[in-house]
Formats: sequence, structure tokens, C-alpha cells
Amino acid sequence: MRKLLYIIIVLVAVCSCKRTPGYVIKTDEMSALLADMHMAEAVVENDYGSYSTDSSRMALKQAVLERHGVTLEQFDTSLVWYGHNIDEYLKAYDGAIALLKERQASASSASVLAMSIGGDSAEVWPGSRYMVLSDRLPSPMVGFDFKQDDNFERGDIYTFRIKVLDNPSAKVKWNIAADYDDGRLDVLTLNISPQQSGWSEVTFVSDSTRMLNRIRGHFEVETDDGAKTDEIWVDSISLVRRRVTPEMYQQRFRIKQY
Repeated sequence: MRKLLYIIIVLVAVCSCKRTPGYVIKTDEMSALLADMHMAEAVVENDYGSYSTDSSRMALKQAVLERHGVTLEQFDTSLVWYGHNIDEYLKAYDGAIALLKERQASASSASVLAMSIGGDSAEVWPGSRYMVLSDRLPSPMVGFDFKQDDNFERGDIYTFRIKVLDNPSAKVKWNIAADYDDGRLDVLTLNISPQQSGWSEVTFVSDSTRMLNRIRGHFEVETDDGAKTDEIWVDSISLVRRRVTPEMYQQRFRIKQY
């Protein structure tokens, strides 16, 4: 009887050691959190100018933690526990890799790189034509960054167009900035109300008296009352670059110059 009792006590102790303590972030949630942390690091690498300080990078990290309802202390404490329980850490990390591959397959990328295409009118969006914007992402914004190439000309016109699916009340906030070779900066910020069938379009006209070095920015989709939904599907993403025309150049009145 005593021997049986001893065996039961040992088995309970072994099972208790393998159980994740209550103060530690559970494996599935840790996988999602690690995946979002990796995506946040990718955002920093792709837009280092906006995250060149420790405070800006910490703010992004805090934003990711807040999305998961986790404090920095809880995250650090959990990392220490996982560091002493490598098998559990590998499970969480494998889960994070699987999530990242799934997001990559669905083109839920935080940013896209430029593609050099010639011609007086050219479709130059290099990424997927659709994206799924989700609360699982570290940022609700979709970024873009196009740097100067041989096909850039003074006064180029850029028209961005997207279609928001299954959410006719959604609004799209556009922030577009242009850097010129003389240090001048143009900024266009617009909140576009939904059009028929969810279409949203914005046109940016660059300065015809200066040479454009870079055009960058982001768009963000939100519901009519400003609350984010779990998932927003965006389709038919396009960016058409055209050469300057007198009638289109009049739209520069909306752009702020710095």
C-alpha cells in the first residue's frame, strides 16, 4: 500500500512539472505572440527611418503585447520559463513558424518592395493583388516604398486603388509621402469614404519642378465607427504610374509641402 502511494505521488509530481504554470503564457498564445514579434521586427527592418530610436522600437513592441493582452513583465517571465523548458519552447516556436508561413501564403505582408517598369502608363504594384488585414498583425497598416529608378520622371502621377470586400461601410485612410532630391517633402493624407462596391482610390501628383527620389506611405482600413474588425479582405490592389498632364496637375492643391 505504501509502495502504491509512493508511485502515485511520483507520478503526480512528474505531471505537475510538465504542466505550464499559470503565470506563463500558454503555448498556442506564445506561438501567436512570437509570430507577431517576428513581423514587428520585419516592419522595423523595412522602415528603419521610422524606428531608428529605442523608444520607437519599444513602442511597437508594446503595441504587439497590448494586442495580446500581455504585459512586458509577463512576456519576459514566460521567456525565462520557456528557456528552462526547451521542448515547450520548440513547440511554441514551431507554431510561430507555421503561422508566419500561413500569413505569407495569404500575402499578409506589412510592406512591399518596388518594381521598375517602364512606359508612359504602367501598373507597378509588385505584390499580391489581395491581402487579409487581421488583428493578429502587429500593425493595421499596409506599407509601400518605391525608390527612384531609371523610369522615374518629373511630375509622375501615382494612382492607388483597392477594393474592400464584404465590408461596404469600411473607410480607407491613405498617407503618402514623396521625397525629392533637394530635400523637399510632399505629404498627402486622405480619409476616403466607401464608394460603390467597396472601391477606394487616391491619386498623388508629384512636383514637376523637382526630381522624385522616393514615394512611400501606407493605407489603413477601418469600419465606419472606427472600430477594427477581426479580418478585413482587400482585393484588386493596384498602383498605376502615369506621366504628368496639365488637367491632373491641378490636384496638387491637396498636397502639403515641407
